[in-house]
Amino acid sequence: MEACSSGASSPGRSISATSSRVVAVSDLLYTAADAPGTGADRPPEDRGDLHVHDRVVEKIVRRSALEVRGSVAGHSGLAVVGTDYPSVRVDLRAGHAWISVDIAAGWPAPVEQIAERVRDRVRQRTEELSGVTVQRVDVTVHVVESSSPRRVQ
Repeated sequence: MEACSSGASSPGRSISATSSRVVAVSDLLYTAADAPGTGADRPPEDRGDLHVHDRVVEKIVRRSALEVRGSVAGHSGLAVVGTDYPSVRVDLRAGHAWISVDIAAGWPAPVEQIAERVRDRVRQRTEELSGVTVQRVDVTVHVVESSSPRRVQ
């Protein structure tokens, strides 16, 4: 790889030496973040800080809870003043999360198994996708009736 420092250009391409952060190679431009030792090849602790917002973690938790078989999106109460499930609360401090998630399950359902699978899935996906360390996951299962119509006997 050869860097051009004269500011000269060849026909069909322009190379500028006004910034020491740009190196031209062929017809492609590479920024300083792409140069060896300045980007992804550096250890994570040398790249800077990463801040994950509470709402991002909440969205990850909500989607993760719904990935578990038996957990369903639901609503309880009146249309205007009810609760949508899954309902998530996250306390995020210094890269550590304490999570509380309320889920809905169809009736009948093995709620203990569903809660256990939701807890495991939420912990795994949250840590995997956000880099946050999950300290605790509390799961409350709200059993809702199945969507099949009732039969009168």
